[in-house]
Amino acid sequence: MEDVKAHLHIHITKSKAFRAKERALELIYGSYEDAYKAMPKYAADIEKTNPNSIAVVEATPDNRFRRAFISFGASTTGFAHCRPLLGIDGTHLKTRYKGILLTATGIDAHGQLFPIAFAAVDAENDDNWMWMLQLLHRLILQSAPHFLTPNIYPFTPIFL
Repeated sequence: MEDVKAHLHIHITKSKAFRAKERALELIYGSYEDAYKAMPKYAADIEKTNPNSIAVVEATPDNRFRRAFISFGASTTGFAHCRPLLGIDGTHLKTRYKGILLTATGIDAHGQLFPIAFAAVDAENDDNWMWMLQLLHRLILQSAPHFLTPNIYPFTPIFL
């Protein structure tokens, strides 16, 4: 607002400055609708260029974003060396795009949090949690099947 006033000698409102900034960013980077349309290709690129990665994107019948799950290969490989504890949580995304971010986190040998996977979903409900947990189960079978074998550890994995 001050730059416009200094350079053009025009006073503009905060809302007009915000709209102008949003329009400029859209011209530079494209719209968020375009970004959502590119998500399937992005997911395919992740799986193609990152061995052992899992990237799944789903859309609604009218071709709108519904949910996405991503676990990078490095996280998948490192997960096999984590403690047999899996923390899952969700948080609301408070931007204009809304939605829920679901995360799965392990604990490494130093007791630090180790990111395993995340999912962006349209709502926090049983269907979306079940979908994420099924993909996590697939990930565990692929990279750390010993977590599911009770004879390896004196206790059973805990899902929080």
